[in-house]
Amino acid sequence: MLITPEIQLVGYSALTTLVVAVAFLLMWERLRWSRLLSFGASFACIGFVLSYVAIGMYLGEYPFRQQIAAAGVIAASAFLIAGCLAHNNVPIPRFWLISVAISLWLVAQIVHATTGILSVVYLPMLVGLGHLFCAILFYRTRQSRGDLILAALFTIRGAIHLPWPFLVFTPTAGIIRTTDQALVLATGLALIIVELLRARADLARANITLSDQALALKAANEKLFAERELAVSASNAKSAFLANMSHEFRTPLNAIMGFSEVLSRQPGGKLSERSADYGRDIHRAATVLLDFVDQILELSRFEANRTNFRPETLDVEDLVDRAITAARLKHSKSPAEIVKFFEEGTGSVEGDEELLKQALVGILNRAMRISSAGASIQVLAGPEPQDSVRIEITDRGPLLDPGELAEAFNPFSVSDAVIVPKGGGIDLSLPLAKRFVEVHGGAISIDSSEESGTTVSIDLPRRPHLH
Repeated sequence: MLITPEIQLVGYSALTTLVVAVAFLLMWERLRWSRLLSFGASFACIGFVLSYVAIGMYLGEYPFRQQIAAAGVIAASAFLIAGCLAHNNVPIPRFWLISVAISLWLVAQIVHATTGILSVVYLPMLVGLGHLFCAILFYRTRQSRGDLILAALFTIRGAIHLPWPFLVFTPTAGIIRTTDQALVLATGLALIIVELLRARADLARANITLSDQALALKAANEKLFAERELAVSASNAKSAFLANMSHEFRTPLNAIMGFSEVLSRQPGGKLSERSADYGRDIHRAATVLLDFVDQILELSRFEANRTNFRPETLDVEDLVDRAITAARLKHSKSPAEIVKFFEEGTGSVEGDEELLKQALVGILNRAMRISSAGASIQVLAGPEPQDSVRIEITDRGPLLDPGELAEAFNPFSVSDAVIVPKGGGIDLSLPLAKRFVEVHGGAISIDSSEESGTTVSIDLPRRPHLH
């Protein structure tokens, strides 16, 4: 059996068509555009039919020629139309296309079975109508010269296929087949080029969009940074101002406290009892105010980074004892009793004695101010995993609800965590304690329940992680 030039031509056409199909499938693998898959399937069907024809010409027989040729041509046309619709952003009626393709194939089989007329006589005319439809699509929605070239190619292929029933058995049929095979390859290459150009254009638009977004994000970040710097400067100025006001705040308060104490202690007869009571009230109010001013100034100094951190080795039991002693001296008339308990292995920590003592004294002061007669304040200290120590201070004062617990360490809160009842005023002990503990790399928390009361827990690393 000889391989004639005609067989070679059909074989080359089949091979190049399959190469085009593979190119579309590779593009689909990268870009995931459904139309690329449709184009690839269309050219794969054409390549399969041409391969079948070439093999049949070589062997001299065509088993199931009618069924295979009709199925291949109809499927190729359906996939091609679907791809063209997707390329031009037209909704794809998939169910309609599948239904029409199956119906055409069944009609072709019925016509062949009843009349003996081969589908190769009339199916090309329907293919030509499909190509003219694609040509109209590309022309109406054209976006580039490539679309116009595709419209022209589809028009030529449609024009060749329409008169096919009248030319199929004429000497010009071979020339038309050869021309059509060349047009198939040209159309495939043109589609590949147009899709690649569109992908490049989409990528360029995406890059421009990303560049614009990056510039907008950069501008927003610069604006936020400037606003943050402004806010930090304002906060530092506020903290520096308050820290510098220490003398101006304390001097008049000390004078008020001193003279009010003198008035309240005047010998009988020199001052009426009512005036002495007034003196004691003034002294008590000035003491509360001075405590509050001291807390504000301490908080301001801390925020202004004016607090010196002097670490040293501290025995935890001794630190707690000294804090309890200081709290008892300050609240000598408090009805609350302080009960302490140290677990074995409590040991020592490294930290600033003054800061840690202030943290503990502040928490104890708050607990003593809100405790009622007969109540006890429990202080528990013990070792914790990960080389740390926990100190817990529990009181039986008014309980805090979840909202107040969340705001307990906020110096600007108006919850019961920072406002002491019975005229005690505002207490910043918890916010200050939080800052003093965290500067050591520790953590502080608060819990309040009916069973155990309100517990403030401090976790301190034995070696501070300075913040």
